Amino acid sequence: LETVRAATTCLCKAAADGVASVEEIFGHFNDGLKHIKHVVVHGTHLDVTAQRRLCRLAWIISTTLEFLDVDLLLRGASNGADNAQGVADAAAWLLSMLFLKGPPAMQPLLVPCLGFLARRYPALVQQRGGLYDVVQKGLSESPPAKLTSRTLETLCALLESLKAQAEDGAVERRAGESVSAISQAATSLAGLLPKVLETVHKAEAAEQASQALGVLQVAQTMGVMHGATMLPGLFAACMSGLE
Repeated sequence: LETVRAATTCLCKAAADGVASVEEIFGHFNDGLKHIKHVVVHGTHLDVTAQRRLCRLAWIISTTLEFLDVDLLLRGASNGADNAQGVADAAAWLLSMLFLKGPPAMQPLLVPCLGFLARRYPALVQQRGGLYDVVQKGLSESPPAKLTSRTLETLCALLESLKAQAEDGAVERRAGESVSAISQAATSLAGLLPKVLETVHKAEAAEQASQALGVLQVAQTMGVMHGATMLPGLFAACMSGLE
């Protein structure tokens, strides 16, 4: 999937530079979105091959929306869509439903996709039944396993992206993006920090505990971590690590 993302990123950048065909990219994007919608709506049985295809499509769709201005896609659309944020909202909702209702084996591979989307569209963090609920579910896995690890990785990368955008004095006014949206997204994600701290206590592997602490560190540098609430738990985690 990392190869799929790298190839999609290159195509999107080429399209933005006028080298590749936006219409062709939109065709693949639209076909993929329709296929995922069909699966979500009709609950089609998914064998291993079908699951792999869906994950590839999810990575293509989310990467396209992250790196290519949706307005460019809409100009090549034949369905009359006219709202860039609406396209991102629809994609995020479908991917969230695929995560929440689809086979558990797909979940670790779908979490990053929602993170990709939220980097460009921070307002998606507020979407009901979307990224927030997906991350919450990922952090609730007990005992912590692959899904928790991918969720922590996604959350940390998203917070770092929001932090970088907030610190950039020339934040681009992309569709649906604003400084306030970034701030609201970070504040909303801060509500998940107690669950992140729980994973530190539950983690059986040092790597996973390190991932959770990395999330808390980024949140602290962003000023969205409530020290009085979190410090006792962090101190307890440190002491338990000495046993």
